[in-house]
Amino acid sequence: MSRKCEDGMTLMEAVAALSLLSFITLMLLPLFGIVYSEKKTIHEMRSALYVLEKEALAGEQYETIRNGYWEGLGEYEFASAKKEKGVEMCIRWEGANERKYEKCLFVLPSIARDDAD
Repeated sequence: MSRKCEDGMTLMEAVAALSLLSFITLMLLPLFGIVYSEKKTIHEMRSALYVLEKEALAGEQYETIRNGYWEGLGEYEFASAKKEKGVEMCIRWEGANERKYEKCLFVLPSIARDDAD
């Protein structure tokens, strides 16, 4: 009587499993890079909004275009233009995902109140 011993995996099964694992890893690796760059771009958007709010609170009410650098955002271009009732401030930059972005904020002038009544 001969008994066939099938307790472990054959070499062919091990190679097939390793090949499948390698294939799935190679397919998912570029996705991790894309997700990382999109996450970094979201952080850059938050930084851009912070810079815009900081400029708005500074109260500059004149037209200007200038370049700057902000940690977490990198190089950006800031522009402000007077409109009828306020100032439009915009910031432009290139994101980590190599797309160009622009965020704008419309600022109304502050009205001085007379509280001496």
